[in-house]
Amino acid sequence: MSIFDPNSPGHDGAIIIENGKVISFSVRLPLSDSNKLPQEFGTRHHAGLGLAEVTDALVLAVSEERGAVSLFYEGNYEPIKDKNELAARIIKHWSAIAPHQLFNQKDISKQKTIKQIALSFVFAFLFWSTVVLTQSELKEMIYTIPIDYISMPKNYLIEGETTNEITVNLLGNNVDLNRINPSQLRAVIDLSKITPGEISIRIDEKNLSIPKQVRVGKTRPSSIQLNIIEMREFDVAIKPQFIGSLPDGFVIDSLAVIPEFIKVLAPVDSVQQDSMVVLTTPIFLETITQTTKIVCNLTAPAKIKPLSNRFPNVEIFLAIREQDQNLPEP
Repeated sequence: MSIFDPNSPGHDGAIIIENGKVISFSVRLPLSDSNKLPQEFGTRHHAGLGLAEVTDALVLAVSEERGAVSLFYEGNYEPIKDKNELAARIIKHWSAIAPHQLFNQKDISKQKTIKQIALSFVFAFLFWSTVVLTQSELKEMIYTIPIDYISMPKNYLIEGETTNEITVNLLGNNVDLNRINPSQLRAVIDLSKITPGEISIRIDEKNLSIPKQVRVGKTRPSSIQLNIIEMREFDVAIKPQFIGSLPDGFVIDSLAVIPEFIKVLAPVDSVQQDSMVVLTTPIFLETITQTTKIVCNLTAPAKIKPLSNRFPNVEIFLAIREQDQNLPEP
């Protein structure tokens, strides 16, 4: 059972200690409806202010994310800078509400007074140390992050499926881990110095874009396997992809494709130049009854790539005529 573990039932509740013993756990405290608190404060601080509004208690609240200590008294809020200020405020409060005074009280010995002051400082030190230790305790969080492949030479291609994301265990203290924006985490794989063939790239701090304050525990997978093939520039023909046939009584008198050829990148070893073609997107002939121009996109096998970012559009010119019933179809 823990008040600092988010998975514990006591994480957002209170513990009541009486005479050195825990008598209640996961207690719900009265919340303040005041607008005195900054917007970043949550339930814990509103409960602290709520207690200070309905009791004469000196209430201390610790921010789990920032490790900051806040003091609430008589319905007011005040941030605490360090352990000395904390000890001074505890002594001041004690002096105001205790049944006897800490100083100048005849029936209290000097030794007892010193002990009381010492206890106050010990309490403040332990309280502050708990805050520091809690925030500095090494914790672990797991993220699934995308992989960016960058700087691959234009004449190379990754063959087959690639790994597009990895799971990373990040280690750090509460403050640093809670500051992480998951959307900014990246694994960056620099392919500028690769060579053809099967390669293995290890995933570590060098290719992970993560905050400097945290470190990497495990990654799954721990390495990326890639098969790199070399590409070469080829001239390939563009072939119209006709679907169906013209309506009865119409024939294609002539056909022109502009341009007829296009330069592409294709694997050096696995593709023969004379067998390579690039197809247009489908051209449906069922409704064409007159000469027309059609602008098409291009499609190609996965291993054939355009020289630029995308294939250009092509123009298909179809000269259509009515078929002479006395003449055979050409």
